[in-house]
Amino acid sequence: MLRDLPDAEEIAAASERLLRAGDARGRLPTPVDDLVEAAGLLASDEMPFDESVLRRAPTHLADAVRRLGLKHKVHAMLDRRERLVYVNPTIQQESRRRFRALHEVGHDILPSQREPAFADNVLTLSWATHLRQERSANQTAAELLFQRELFRQIAAGYSIGIAAVIELGDLFGASYQATLRRYTETHRAPLAGIVLDHSPCASEPLSFHRKEAICSSAWEERFGRPDAWPPILHAPTFSFVREARDAAMWQSTTSGEFRLPDLANTFHELQIEAFSNTYSVLVLLWQPQRERLKRRRRLVTAAG
Repeated sequence: MLRDLPDAEEIAAASERLLRAGDARGRLPTPVDDLVEAAGLLASDEMPFDESVLRRAPTHLADAVRRLGLKHKVHAMLDRRERLVYVNPTIQQESRRRFRALHEVGHDILPSQREPAFADNVLTLSWATHLRQERSANQTAAELLFQRELFRQIAAGYSIGIAAVIELGDLFGASYQATLRRYTETHRAPLAGIVLDHSPCASEPLSFHRKEAICSSAWEERFGRPDAWPPILHAPTFSFVREARDAAMWQSTTSGEFRLPDLANTFHELQIEAFSNTYSVLVLLWQPQRERLKRRRRLVTAAG
């Protein structure tokens, strides 16, 4: 979350500058190619990362790749000297390609990141990473893709639920997981978003590995941060894993309720919805409230 990062002001300022330079504000889905161009970069699908090519590559590129270890697949790369952004052509999902390109743009436009080249794999691109430069590049990509405050302004017109996440993701051209993260952390209501493995890690008791946990400021003030929950979530303590199992099994949206104590140890009934994106199960938790004049959406089956 932007508020957690020590370089939050730098990320916000750099993102604002590029959104203006690329004339991207209000254009949906977010014009990623225009932002890459406005940063003075060129996109390339060529990936010069196998060992035979690396032996002939410039030292700054070879060093960036080798820092990952050659056994790790390179998903994206920035060559600051040649002003090139590479996204691995084997990545087919367009929303992931868009985010990876903006992650490399983030490396380039943040003044505090001065290395001549960056190479990224699934670990450095993950929001669970604790490497400062990678976290900052991820956050910059999110600020650009969701156009800073524009996402929250549009999201405020929707009733809370997974259907809003799906529609907003399609609107901005983002993955549903990235959209769940943005939706949750920027919402004014008490919301939490949990990303689980697609399959249980145990059946007795039913358990899922937790990949990610984010929340809104209002949730944190009332319930604390969900990233303090255990890395393995078991039923019945975390009963929503049952909805997660059903969502993954039936490839549909499931709903239910979950009781959780707040920081004063008063229990609250929370609403749950779970959704499978085929890679993970996305769970949205919120405290029901009156919502007037909001766009209501009903999601019947999972989108791809």
